[in-house]
Amino acid sequence: MRFVEWVIKPSTFCNLRCRYCYEWNGLDDRRRMPLETWRKLVTAIVAYHQTMVAAGEVGVGTRVILHGGEPFALPVGYLEKILDELRSGARAGGIDTALTICVQTNLTVLTPRILDLIETYGLRVGVSMDVVPGMRLSIQGATTEALVMRNMDRLRERGLRFGAITVLARHTCPAIDAIFDFWAAHVVDMRFLPLFAGPAERDMAAFDVGEDALVGALCRLFDRWMASTVAIEVSPLDEWLTTVVRHRLGASAPAYDRRTQGESVWVVRPDGSLFMTNEVGNETRSLGSVAERRIEEVLRGAAYHASLRRSDALTTAVCTGCEFRRACDGYPAHTEAFEPRAGRRCPVTHRVYRHIDRHLERLALGEQELRALAGTAA
Repeated sequence: MRFVEWVIKPSTFCNLRCRYCYEWNGLDDRRRMPLETWRKLVTAIVAYHQTMVAAGEVGVGTRVILHGGEPFALPVGYLEKILDELRSGARAGGIDTALTICVQTNLTVLTPRILDLIETYGLRVGVSMDVVPGMRLSIQGATTEALVMRNMDRLRERGLRFGAITVLARHTCPAIDAIFDFWAAHVVDMRFLPLFAGPAERDMAAFDVGEDALVGALCRLFDRWMASTVAIEVSPLDEWLTTVVRHRLGASAPAYDRRTQGESVWVVRPDGSLFMTNEVGNETRSLGSVAERRIEEVLRGAAYHASLRRSDALTTAVCTGCEFRRACDGYPAHTEAFEPRAGRRCPVTHRVYRHIDRHLERLALGEQELRALAGTAA
């Protein structure tokens, strides 16, 4: 099933001060997305899903991800209102069975009402925690890992499953084996996110990391995952493994093409402005605002078509001539933060592809074994 994801920031307010946060300059901003803007956003979400279905997209799903800031630091009454609006809008638009609602949280705020909220609305929870202390700090500068682990136990006591998100930065790259072992011991699916760009006011020296360190950490993580007997997902390595298996089998993937396939991810700021993932933070690259324009108007607008041209140019510059071009859909080039130029490959993904390829070559697996390893009909 293919999902269209809406990564929505109802607010940038947060109760923590994670030193690498790309919302660093807005963490004390208590302004929230107005309910009227939220209603217009729900209309856009439903309309876009219906557009995808009308275009012949089979089995499409819509995934709404509440992001921040910290969503659970917002008043529970506000969260209930926006979730009710979302569910009723989806039901009225006939997409309720295709809708998944997620929340990415630092899990330091977990009152009984929030536990009820998670259960009542069927929220899928992603817990942001690096395991290694020092970066994810309270406003007072205290570490938060012990509190998060206690709250993970409270989720388990309620029978509520969750996944994990860990940022790859200077403090986590050297400890990647221990971090994997921690989440694997709890049988938690995990996603690793390379450090995002952000405002210059952050203390970059505390967490900045180069491409070599990111690549080295992800390669070690892949090896650790392959040696593990615990059945867990490790993203993005699971996606990258599937790509390399396709490459070795001579199979191909449909090329990432926003013009023909539509969008995979919309990022929505508190004011309702829309961005592509790799352009968040650059206000000149806003595609428009759902507070001001219907989604159909956004898709016809000059800003959106300029964005399509940038995507075309990026794909041409980075993917042309890449040995993984047929097997890779090209999407990683649109998620990594780097300065593209002709002949330059994705600085992290491409190098990890090569590591995975060498690993599979050493295993000398047959076709069926390769397919089974990747869990795909590549």
